[in-house]
Amino acid sequence: MKKPARLAMAVIVLIVLSHSQSLGGDYTKDPRGFRGHTWGTSEEEVMENEGWELVGAKDGRVAYKGEIAGLPVLATYVFVQDKLVKGIYFFLQQHTNLNLYLDDFYRIRDLLFEKYGASTGTQMLWNWDLYKKDKAKWGFAISRGDLAVVTRWGFLDTEITLMLHGDNFEVRMDLEYASKGFAPLLEDTSKQQSLKNL
Repeated sequence: MKKPARLAMAVIVLIVLSHSQSLGGDYTKDPRGFRGHTWGTSEEEVMENEGWELVGAKDGRVAYKGEIAGLPVLATYVFVQDKLVKGIYFFLQQHTNLNLYLDDFYRIRDLLFEKYGASTGTQMLWNWDLYKKDKAKWGFAISRGDLAVVTRWGFLDTEITLMLHGDNFEVRMDLEYASKGFAPLLEDTSKQQSLKNL
């Protein structure tokens, strides 16, 4: 290989590597789907192969009950035009001590770090900062909707978002896997549904 060709190849490799790092995750670790099912998989194929207990299926959503790291979850597959476009784990664990939800969040986040590598960062999103200086009240702040905690991983085909949020004194934690390639299809379908409901 001639020197200019090697130089051009080195530049291309550097561009690809810098792009993958800017996404926040090692692109080789991209899950390219949800629970082993690649983006675009049909609803029938998912239902034939999913090992967890089926809870229900309706309007392009199929839900299964299972457990992640000792926490009960509802795993929900989202289909548009019979193509898998998103998957969401809804964590069902209930705590009386609201700060324990933060412990759950950081435990799951650390497992995701181990599996997928670096994230784009964890954000503490304050709508109202009354309890910002009092960490003992952060769980309560989340339950009021004053605070949300979000960590994201970005890959070539998949966006992963772990979110701890709340409202009306209830706390929720979700882990979402979303297809980047099918995002326009999902957005268009959501828009059409909204227009239909007007």
